[in-house]
Amino acid sequence: MKTINSNKIKSTACILLCASVLAACGGTSAEIDKDINDAEKNNSSVFTLVNATDDMVNFYAKYIGISESIYQSEYEVASVINDESSTQIIYQWNDALSRTSIAITDTNTQTLRATDEYNLINNQAYIGIAWLDEGEYVINLVEANNNTTESDYTVRFFTSTDQTLHFDGSNLPEIIAEKAQITSSFSFDNCADMELINNISANFCQIANVGNSYIAVIKANGDVIFTQE
Repeated sequence: MKTINSNKIKSTACILLCASVLAACGGTSAEIDKDINDAEKNNSSVFTLVNATDDMVNFYAKYIGISESIYQSEYEVASVINDESSTQIIYQWNDALSRTSIAITDTNTQTLRATDEYNLINNQAYIGIAWLDEGEYVINLVEANNNTTESDYTVRFFTSTDQTLHFDGSNLPEIIAEKAQITSSFSFDNCADMELINNISANFCQIANVGNSYIAVIKANGDVIFTQE
């Protein structure tokens, strides 16, 4: 773990001030970026990254106080093929620099991009979702949910369009899902209830374990990507 060089930075407050008023601290943007990156990382969050685009995607994360582009190899946290999700990734950060940029780009051309900013919470797990909105890249970060029941499967839904979800072959009620909004949690006592969503195979029983919580990301074409929270 790296620590702050006290000869360069007197406090984290000075880091933040320097990021916006370089002359006041007498440093270049490159020097300030380096000092921010070298600062002690005393908090951490866990990311699981879902790629609901049609391309392989690179995910990035950095403090917003850093002036250089987020699309640098040192800020890349994962590459994920389409319709898959990453393993859990530990992202460490300084408690005074919780405001973090999250970004994505397509791996091949690096011309399709999206970014957003979030205030991270220490020890919180997040699900990062890369998806397409009428052909444009979008990135959303969702706090993971661990409210589960040992005898049930718990699922939340994230859809790229407004959808009414129905579950073929079961007596489950329909679920109204709003575009880009995570639903509340729903419990199912049988994994087979989730095998077909809106007449499309979801293969939930192949990946699900009873007692766990999942997010189902549903693309505009109806394809479903399940990720454990």
